[in-house]
Amino acid sequence: MNACVTDAAGERWALPRPTAWRLEYTAGVPCDSFWLRCPWDGGNTTKPADWVEFSAEQGGARVFTGVVDECEVSLSRRGRLLEVSGRGMAARLLDNEALGQDYQTATQKDIIRDHVRPYGITVAPGAQLPAVAQFSVATGSSEWSVVYEFARYYGGVCPRFDRQGRLVLSGWEDGQERQGFVSSDVGDVSWNCPVAQINASTMPAGVAMHSWQMVAVGKSPMAKKGMLYAAKVMAGSAIDALEDQSILRRAQEELYRRTGGQKYDSPIPSDVKPHIS
Repeated sequence: MNACVTDAAGERWALPRPTAWRLEYTAGVPCDSFWLRCPWDGGNTTKPADWVEFSAEQGGARVFTGVVDECEVSLSRRGRLLEVSGRGMAARLLDNEALGQDYQTATQKDIIRDHVRPYGITVAPGAQLPAVAQFSVATGSSEWSVVYEFARYYGGVCPRFDRQGRLVLSGWEDGQERQGFVSSDVGDVSWNCPVAQINASTMPAGVAMHSWQMVAVGKSPMAKKGMLYAAKVMAGSAIDALEDQSILRRAQEELYRRTGGQKYDSPIPSDVKPHIS
């Protein structure tokens, strides 16, 4: 994976080849997130404190665009290491408060002009949301909640961000794959055997991944209900696979078709070993 950062002056910098990374996508519910680790020799002219945006490419295709939240440089026996983490572009809408106002008639153009473009966010083509009469923006609400309410409850579309960091206000195309790129146990295992995942609600819409709000809501009844629901789906899927061997056969066939028979190649160099103190 190739990663780049952009500083506050708009200058783009290529990062050294990552030794580990994690990209997480939430399919419409904010917020996507990223984390990576790479060598850092200290001789770079750019300063991590100045970085504001992050982008990553895999195989020539953009796989993530977002904002930088945290940077940390540490010293190990192998030298200096840099860790960078952040969220998708939805963070800019989540972190900013909307001004309370009432629209006699709110159009898609109005919402994008007042609540999206001021934060440097572009909108993907193809959106055609209907105008909404008597649309109100509550004081103290986030810009994301304004966009979400307008698109989801009046237009029937769940807003999301694509890999280029553009706001998407149109539905999923038929047959479009929700594909993720991660360097984690799930990402690595999915190259070696069939993997299926589900998303269950364990937190309110608008809560950012890997935030203290997400941790706090993890003790709530709604979180426990969501986890139990996910567990039932997983258990039921296992029972179906045990009782119907054709499911396992189709899963293996799909794995081969999607990978094209390509063998797993770990993105972590073979000479990189875990640090054990």
